[in-house]
Amino acid sequence: MSPDETTANTPMTWYHLAPDLPFARLYAAAQGQLPSLPAADSEPALNRQFWAELSARQRAELIRMKPVAVGALDGLPAAARHTANVSRLDPEIQRWTGIKAELQVRVDASRVPALDRNRIRLWQAQRKIDDAATVKRIVNEVGGATLLLLDLHSGNRGMAAISFGHTDTAHHIAVTIPGMNTNIADSFWSMSDEARQLKSLAEDLLGRADRHGETVATIMWLGYQPPQVTGPNGALDTVLGGVASTMTSSARAGAPRLARFFAGLDAAAQRPPLHLTALGHSYGSYTMALALQDLAGQEPRRGQPVDDAVFYGSPGINAADEAGLGLVDGHGYVMLGDRDRINLVDNFRLFGPDPTATGLVQLSAAAMTTRDGVERHAARDHADYGRAVGEHLRTSGFNLAAIAAGLGEWAVRR
Repeated sequence: MSPDETTANTPMTWYHLAPDLPFARLYAAAQGQLPSLPAADSEPALNRQFWAELSARQRAELIRMKPVAVGALDGLPAAARHTANVSRLDPEIQRWTGIKAELQVRVDASRVPALDRNRIRLWQAQRKIDDAATVKRIVNEVGGATLLLLDLHSGNRGMAAISFGHTDTAHHIAVTIPGMNTNIADSFWSMSDEARQLKSLAEDLLGRADRHGETVATIMWLGYQPPQVTGPNGALDTVLGGVASTMTSSARAGAPRLARFFAGLDAAAQRPPLHLTALGHSYGSYTMALALQDLAGQEPRRGQPVDDAVFYGSPGINAADEAGLGLVDGHGYVMLGDRDRINLVDNFRLFGPDPTATGLVQLSAAAMTTRDGVERHAARDHADYGRAVGEHLRTSGFNLAAIAAGLGEWAVRR
């Protein structure tokens, strides 16, 4: 028997040739080895199965040795992703601080600093430091914050997703997808306030509906690069950001990531059937629509994990009704403030038909006393929808909370 044949018949070869097979993982565990992690774009349900078959020691070692990959793997338990992602915050701040120092030396040595491309890279490095520091503060200072996603490598700005509430055991999960000019350092503090208020109101409404004990988790998801109107080039970046907001490229790049994230929440759920709601604002609503269509059109068909979707302040959703989004009739909603003209921005309908002219359920954002007896303010302008006035969310926020709680019949129709 040749040496090659001997090697081919040893157990080690099964493991290296087929590391995803259960018996190979068992062999690796017995030998004290770590199996290879699935690819970043693997099916979330398979990722969950992979993780479940590991020993506790293997899981801990993978989190320690490969935190970037573990933290990004959709379908894994929230606690594992959180531990992996949080462990990266200080190293990332240190790494980007070092990069910034090197770039500063190059810019200072440049004969024409204003034209040196390192000036732009220097600006981006500072943004990554600011983004990482903001995430670190939220995780450390806001109770119940779980870091489900952290990407400080790709893109000009950092990307992250933070949940409030236990996503793996919640009965209801609502994911908010923001739009143009959203970034971690400038937006996540206000978004975290809105997410926690949404969770609180949704659980209050569940109590009023005699559905005590049902829990809600809310997530702010910025796993893509929305168009920005700020940058190192001042007014030029404002112009370029405005142009980018009329294009679909950022949304199309982000939609597959969002689709996997939705599928990952569904796969990780320990309390099926999970009620999953997608909340898309502005440019983020178009990104969300593409993600829903991606999920609905997958072959083989696995079913749409998203149960309800709300498009608010939306320029377009690339669909005319729920069927075009893979949703059940009556579970797609549109909301627009009376001074919000975002639906008129897309004159060439690059994003699809005007959402207010579609067959989706049209919701009111007007001032009124809602079903819970609270007098609420109107959401009139583009940034109003999720924001509170005093102690209470607006009518728009009530609608978002009702739908997030699975009480869509309580949302106020227009």
